[in-house]
Amino acid sequence: MAALIKEAQLEVEFAKMRGIVPDEIVDELRNKKLHPEAPARGKDANALMLGEFPVVMELVAKVEGAKEAKQQVDRIIDVVGVENIRENVVMDKMQFDVAGDEWRDVLKGRIMDQIEKYFMLIVFALYCKQEGPEGFSQPFSAWLAATPYADQIAAGKGNLEWERKIPEERIAALKDLMASDAFDANLPEVINQINQLSYKTFSDLPRGDQKCKSMRKLAGRTLIDILPPKLTNYMEEKFGDLNKVPDFYDMVGQLSYYGKVPEILELEGKA
Repeated sequence: MAALIKEAQLEVEFAKMRGIVPDEIVDELRNKKLHPEAPARGKDANALMLGEFPVVMELVAKVEGAKEAKQQVDRIIDVVGVENIRENVVMDKMQFDVAGDEWRDVLKGRIMDQIEKYFMLIVFALYCKQEGPEGFSQPFSAWLAATPYADQIAAGKGNLEWERKIPEERIAALKDLMASDAFDANLPEVINQINQLSYKTFSDLPRGDQKCKSMRKLAGRTLIDILPPKLTNYMEEKFGDLNKVPDFYDMVGQLSYYGKVPEILELEGKA
């Protein structure tokens, strides 16, 4: 916030130099100090790492100057290097993907708080741009109260994809494989497809234990989602509440025994 205020004051100083110093020199200094070219967006860029949260992008799309304000805030965050709010959101979201229910509630609140801070920094940059030339005669609180931004962030900070999901068309295809009477013949293909889809869904995460846990949990949720009613009932008998998402391979193991236990016992009796 101090840097945003300082840059607003520098804008005023540059404006005073016009007519005294050639405009091309003023523009060159101003662009170098306050408006350097934004870095190019890489083809594999992570939207969350770039601060492209839904509520922020809504602000950028609707408010004049918000795109430039976001670029300014991002540049200052990157230069300061003490605490990167955007990266904090991403790191907490990675933990959220694999956390237990109670810890997920804590992380969700923390993620929304960070998004709110980031959003309000962009709004503060808009305030500085508007009020800086007037010497900040109007306090930020009064300026903010006359805008819809507080209500906008309160309503929008939770608009995030909290659960990573497999595309619906792939889910439908997997359901068809599991709905077959001979589903066990399709089970290897189902396992292979779920594993590949889970890996692709978390391809943005770095290698490591956290990525493996995230993929395995998504695989488990996906398997539960594609079970027909008879298999859902069977799995509930074996594992209890499926909302707690048992281990993926434990569930696969149980499915491989479905309908075969009496045959196994009969064979053992004959032996």
